[in-house]
Amino acid sequence: MHPRCTLYLALALLHGAAVAAATAPADSPQQPTARVLRLGGFEVAPMLIGKPNEPIGGVLPEFVAREIAPHLQARFIWMPATSYARALQSLRDGSLDILLSDIREAEHPPDIGRFDWDYLEASPCLAVATSSLLLEVHDLHELGGMTIAWVAGPALPPELRSLQIKWHWPSMQNWQSTNLRMLSMGRIDAAYFANPYSPAYVARKQGLAIRLVTLPLPPTHFTMFYSVHADPALIQAFDALASQAFKGERFRRALEQYEE
Repeated sequence: MHPRCTLYLALALLHGAAVAAATAPADSPQQPTARVLRLGGFEVAPMLIGKPNEPIGGVLPEFVAREIAPHLQARFIWMPATSYARALQSLRDGSLDILLSDIREAEHPPDIGRFDWDYLEASPCLAVATSSLLLEVHDLHELGGMTIAWVAGPALPPELRSLQIKWHWPSMQNWQSTNLRMLSMGRIDAAYFANPYSPAYVARKQGLAIRLVTLPLPPTHFTMFYSVHADPALIQAFDALASQAFKGERFRRALEQYEE
């Protein structure tokens, strides 16, 4: 072959290799696979706000995206909100890596991991109608005989379990707004909330008149759970960053100032 032809052939081969490398898909063997964290949970507005077929939102995902995600070498995927039961099942089968909200005092499933830090401490309360005669609760036994709504899944504080209360246990995703609507229609006497921010936010959004009555109970400690199937190195890195990010009052201030 003529030397000039040999040179042209070599240049053509080099050009073809360069084009192939430049146009290789992101998930090809030539490219490293990005590590992924899938985060989600059930609605606990305004910490977690769910909309149909949309990634979960609210002040907690926004705080995590701002304070933690930029420092972690992983791609964050925000899953749509689900029911509490579905969220736990997603942790168990590995389709969800981190459950963004749960109560530390609740019975801890042995097959699900739990972080050692809390992101919020809050006072449990009852939401009642403004016309309710219940103004204060000095003794929990005063609640005996009342019809009160909570949510199916998370365990009640042990102090409430033995009381003669008729409980309603909605299991749908929008349980908070459902309970407050039942309250406004007079179908229940009160709605229990593990924190005062949720009923205040939902009532304001829906234009409902309610009053909050603080309960003589220990404070609620909110934390996050994780899947034992998740990448251990990613969970460890998230744990280290989150334990620092949630120290102090920065998250509480973000929660108190949140407006969707």
